[in-house]
Amino acid sequence: MLTKEQAGDIFDRIKKLSTADEVEVLFSGGRFALTRFANNTIHQNVAEENHVVSVRTVFEGKTARAFTNKFDEESLRQVVRSSESLAKVQHPDPDLLPMPDLREASGSAGGGARTTQIPSRHFAGTAAITPELRADGVKKIVGVAENHKLTTAGVFSSGESFEGIFNSRGLSNWHTQTSAEVSITMLAGDSSGWQKRVRRMSRTSIRWCSLKPQQRKR
Repeated sequence: MLTKEQAGDIFDRIKKLSTADEVEVLFSGGRFALTRFANNTIHQNVAEENHVVSVRTVFEGKTARAFTNKFDEESLRQVVRSSESLAKVQHPDPDLLPMPDLREASGSAGGGARTTQIPSRHFAGTAAITPELRADGVKKIVGVAENHKLTTAGVFSSGESFEGIFNSRGLSNWHTQTSAEVSITMLAGDSSGWQKRVRRMSRTSIRWCSLKPQQRKR
């Protein structure tokens, strides 16, 4: 997954390519994997990873954005050119504020410092969940279903994502988080049950023994 250091390097390349008064780059993306099962059997395992940059340029009160998910030199040159070309044909916005610097973004522009610490939402254990671990989780779910003579279907997904902002006034903030989700349907001859758990914590917070079937009549 893209790191803050790699994003900083990409931003420096974009800034060198731009002739705008101000430049802002938003980074977003991550990686996501999913194991799907039905009829007590895993039938699909997929994974994807994507990173996107949004480039905003400003010329004398005129601003516009352009996007790309390619970070080679020519692609960055094109996204900067697109953003600047769009910005130059806009009408000036008299209410457009200057981009914030690090001091303003931290909430200390008025003289006070930010005292609230932002909690971490990224856990290495969740980020390290493998297809084998998800398959082991599904095996436990299927075991519960078979012990109760039920048929189960559902998904077990996990992933990590990031968001970041860099600008030409020195701002560089970065946030990462992880997530894991289990969704289960249990089927009997005359009833069904459903349960879902979403966690943005460590993988140890998913306790398979607590994923017991809860039936309801149709």
